[in-house]
Amino acid sequence: MYIGRVPQKQILFFTKNLSIMLQSGSTLPEALAVLKTQVKGRLRFILDDVYQSINTGQKLSEALRRHKKAFSDIYTNMIAIGEESGKLDQNLEHLGRQLEKNYELKKKVIGALIYPSIVCIGGIILSLGIALFVLPKVAKLFQNFKVELPLTTRVLISVSTFFQTHGILAAFLVVGGSVALVWTLRRERLRPLTHWVILHTPIISSISIHLNLTLICRTLSLLLKSGLTIDESISICAKTIHNIRYKKFLEFVYQKIKAGDSLTDTLRQNTHLFPPTDIQIISVGESSGTLSHSLEFCSTIHEDEVDSITKNLATILEPILLVAIGLLVGFLALSIITPLYSITGQFHR
Repeated sequence: MYIGRVPQKQILFFTKNLSIMLQSGSTLPEALAVLKTQVKGRLRFILDDVYQSINTGQKLSEALRRHKKAFSDIYTNMIAIGEESGKLDQNLEHLGRQLEKNYELKKKVIGALIYPSIVCIGGIILSLGIALFVLPKVAKLFQNFKVELPLTTRVLISVSTFFQTHGILAAFLVVGGSVALVWTLRRERLRPLTHWVILHTPIISSISIHLNLTLICRTLSLLLKSGLTIDESISICAKTIHNIRYKKFLEFVYQKIKAGDSLTDTLRQNTHLFPPTDIQIISVGESSGTLSHSLEFCSTIHEDEVDSITKNLATILEPILLVAIGLLVGFLALSIITPLYSITGQFHR
C-alpha cells in the first residue's frame, strides 16, 4: 500500500511518456512495462498494480480509478473516453499538456510567495531574538532602577520570562498552536469561511480568482474536446475544484443546465466569480458551437493575469512588508527605549 499523494511532476512524466510510446507504436502493456521501471516510490507501486490489471484484461481507466489519490476524475474520464474512441494516445497528449500548464502555474505562484515568506520569517526571528536575548538583560536594569514600565514593555518581559523559564512548554505551545490552527482551517465546515476570506483579501483574491478560472476554463475545454457534453464536463470539473465557492457554483450551474438553461445565462447570475468578459467570450462560443475554443481562450487570459501578478508580487508587497517590519521593529524599540528615557531622567534630578 501507499500513503499520500504522488507528486504532480511524476504524473506528468508518466502521462507524456505513455502518450509518446503509444504514438510510436508500442502496445499499452509494453509501454507500462517500460515506464514502471523508470519511476520510484508510490507511483512505481501504482504502475505495478496497473500493469498486472491490464494483463488480466482490465481497461486502463478501470485500473487507474482504484488509485484516486494519484489520478483525478478528469484524468480517468479522459482515459476512458480515449479508450472508447480509439484515441487514447491523443487524449494522453491533451492531458500531458494540461498537467504541464497546471504544474508551471503552480510553480509560478509558489515562486512568487518565496520572497514575502522569507521577509516574514526574518521578522519573526528578529522579534524572538530581541525578546529572548536582548530584553532579559535590559529587564534587569529596569528592575534595579525601579522604573515604571509601559504596558508594551511589561507584556514583552512577561513573554520573554515565560520562554526562558518554560522553554519546552513554550515551544510545544507555539508548534502545537500552529499545527492546530492549520488543522482547524482545513476542516470541511470552515472551508466556506476561509475560501470567502481568500476571495475577498486584496492581492490574494486576484491570484485566487484568476487561478481558479484558469483551471475551470482549461478543464472544461479539455473535457469538451474529448467528446463529453457540457453538463458532464461541469459535473466532473466541480469535483476537482478545491475552492468551495467555485465548487458550489459549478454544482448550481450543472443543475441549471440539466434543467435546460444555457451556460451563459447561468454564469450571469454570479459575475463576482465569473467576470463579464469571460461570460461574453463564452456566449460567443456557445452561439457559434466553438465553446471549447472560447474556454481555452479564457484560460489563456487568466493564466497571463496570474503570470503578470506573480511577476510583480514582490514589487507590490515590498512596501507593505517594509511598513509591517518597520512597525514591528518600532514597537520593540519603543518598548525598550521608553523606560531608558525614564532612567536617564532620574539621573538629571
